[in-house]
Amino acid sequence: MFKWVCLSCALLGSVLALWMINDIRMRSHESMANLETITENLAEVVIDVNALKNLSGLSSTKGEGRLTYATSILSFLTEELGARNIEVDSAGIVGKRKSLEDWLAGAGLESMGLVLGKAKSRKDVFWGLCQTFPGNNDFLLFFPGEEEGVKLADWLREHHPETRALFADANL
Repeated sequence: MFKWVCLSCALLGSVLALWMINDIRMRSHESMANLETITENLAEVVIDVNALKNLSGLSSTKGEGRLTYATSILSFLTEELGARNIEVDSAGIVGKRKSLEDWLAGAGLESMGLVLGKAKSRKDVFWGLCQTFPGNNDFLLFFPGEEEGVKLADWLREHHPETRALFADANL
């Protein structure tokens, strides 16, 4: 009878040990599944962070920094022309003149739309800000005391350092 009790205890111990090993194995599979999910989420976050770096201009990749460039154009216009009584006109559209301050407020929103949407390069941002709509004429700047307007694109290429550098090699 003693040997049957010992055999039963050994069998019960073996079953318990196998049950615990199986439980550990199942939990490790769950942990691996969780680890895979975490890894996938982390990869998506890295992609998003890289996209934000490219968008903001923190990337060293050539042609990036569209948001930084758009901001530099608007800041330059504010600093250089903000104190003067300048009007902006959509070329060829009668009666659409507005103050530079009003135009800059709208252009800030437009630049965000360009950067987040259709602009793939700094030149796309430049032309998007300078044209009333793609393919149309440039905006015109009307300075006090002058009869004829100056095209915004020409004025920026002449006075804005980053734009001058952007078009240094181009024959536009």
